[in-house]
Amino acid sequence: MKNFTIFSPYDCLLVSSAGQQFLQAGDFFEPECEKLAVYPLSERNFPSFFVDVSCDDESLYYKTVIDGDNKIVYLLDGFFCENFVCSSISTPSGDCTFKIGQNSFVFCCAQFEKHISLATKFSSYKTGSNGQLVYVLFSSTMLQDLYVFNCQNGKTWHLQGDEIKINHNKIYVSKTCDNVARQIEETEFLLQSDGVEKEGCRIDYAEGRAVRVNAPQTVAYAFLDALSVGDAPLALTYLDTPLRRQLDEKALAEYFGTIVCFYAITPYRYTVFTPSGYKIFNFVLNGNKIQEIGE
Repeated sequence: MKNFTIFSPYDCLLVSSAGQQFLQAGDFFEPECEKLAVYPLSERNFPSFFVDVSCDDESLYYKTVIDGDNKIVYLLDGFFCENFVCSSISTPSGDCTFKIGQNSFVFCCAQFEKHISLATKFSSYKTGSNGQLVYVLFSSTMLQDLYVFNCQNGKTWHLQGDEIKINHNKIYVSKTCDNVARQIEETEFLLQSDGVEKEGCRIDYAEGRAVRVNAPQTVAYAFLDALSVGDAPLALTYLDTPLRRQLDEKALAEYFGTIVCFYAITPYRYTVFTPSGYKIFNFVLNGNKIQEIGE
């Protein structure tokens, strides 16, 4: 990506996949990611919003200037004005109003009002309901985002995928994973009386079968990558025969836990984070197969 600098006239918190950064009013900062969330820390109650320099869409909250190979994003400190399209839908507890703008939208019913910032620009949307649950499905070039709102308790659910289909009280979400194996997750959800519940998940592959790696320096990464997305059978194929005879899917789950994320120290040594903390694992290879795993 091009060099990217952001300037803010007010204190704010920048959040991206690279971490968090406090930006003081009047300062410049060079983020590592093209997409980040901005949370203004101001008494003037500015809304939070997203900055995405990978696209050239206009924004009410910032302006982008190109200076040679450098992009400068100026956060705006002024009057924010956004038009909303309003519509209503009936539920057993009364009407719910949708207020939909280009950067945000609002669920509004008798007891609750929920404001949500949109992470991506959408080209179309549709609304619907199922009992006390109302929803908006936004479609963009690459993704679809579904927001479900419970008019009785104000809870909200967000689902995202390459394709989302709603059939009566069932939701089908298809999503291509950004991982080595090029998995496609086909997940089914149910619209229950009190919210959204995951019913089941089926794993397929974009290439018809799992993409595998053979280079020794990438095997440990591919092994952890498969475990992190719940594909233990694929992870087992990266073990050599003696080690695979000792382990099964249950043993892997107990040993590694639920992997939240992992980072390489070397190609054969990784820090693995779980909900309870982290561990460092060492991998010994025999050719392009894992022969031993230790802490």
